[in-house]
Amino acid sequence: ACPFGISAVGTSALYRRHADLLLAEAAREANLPFILSGASSGTVEQVVRVAPANTWSQLYGAKEPAQTDRLVRRYCDAGVSVLVFTVDTPVRQFSEVAARSGISLASGVTLKTLPRAALDVIAHPAWAWEYVRGGGQPMLQSWQAYAPAGSDARGVVRFFSERWLGNQTWRDLDRVRRLWPGKLVVKGLVHPDDAQAALQVGADAVTVSNHGGNKLDRMRASIDGLPGVVERVGGNGQVLFDGGIRRGSDIVMAAALGAQFSFVGRATLYGVGAGGLEGALRAIEILQRGV
Repeated sequence: ACPFGISAVGTSALYRRHADLLLAEAAREANLPFILSGASSGTVEQVVRVAPANTWSQLYGAKEPAQTDRLVRRYCDAGVSVLVFTVDTPVRQFSEVAARSGISLASGVTLKTLPRAALDVIAHPAWAWEYVRGGGQPMLQSWQAYAPAGSDARGVVRFFSERWLGNQTWRDLDRVRRLWPGKLVVKGLVHPDDAQAALQVGADAVTVSNHGGNKLDRMRASIDGLPGVVERVGGNGQVLFDGGIRRGSDIVMAAALGAQFSFVGRATLYGVGAGGLEGALRAIEILQRGV
């Protein structure tokens, strides 16, 4: 119903408990696609039950090909129709947020970081109450089934971090294409040669994206790469766009440069964080008015 959908955002339950399910519900209500993150707090089975016709799944390739294959089969068994193979994280990124705060999902709050964390809690009492009432750090349920039995939330994050490998090759894409029976999108390409190669391997669409610029901070901006990709492959496959969408006019600009569809991440994430389902729907409404 819209020229845009909701993009994948990992560990979104840190903003609001059950955010993945709420965003899926908003996508169902607005009739637009929702990409479940490969690092989600809700399981793909739970999300598909909420929005069976609207759920796409993001795939992060694992260090072990067998684990990647298990994920692909799981998404297929859950009834997902579109797989978004994300390839724009070739190395483990340096998190400036974690560096400043000293806090990460794997480490949690330490004695050294407790004063800063305490100030944040005092400044955000509603969020802090929901966090404590919900049992603390949300579980990374998308990977919980593969972690050692009895792992807590931090243990599952550590397990994911050790086995997740962003450096995917064309051989990996070829294997995923042979295993996945549905529509396949390759996300995270900004160079025309890569987009062309992805379609030649068998992708149905490519998403021009640099992962918000937070994985490799010297990558080309997504919007700058879009025209070249469209010129090269526009007639051979769908070209989607993801990156920097903050208002409806940004969606119009991406379309004017040749994108056939766009995805937003922060707008709907902030909406669900501020107001739950109503907030997510409000963010979608604001974007719709600007298109």
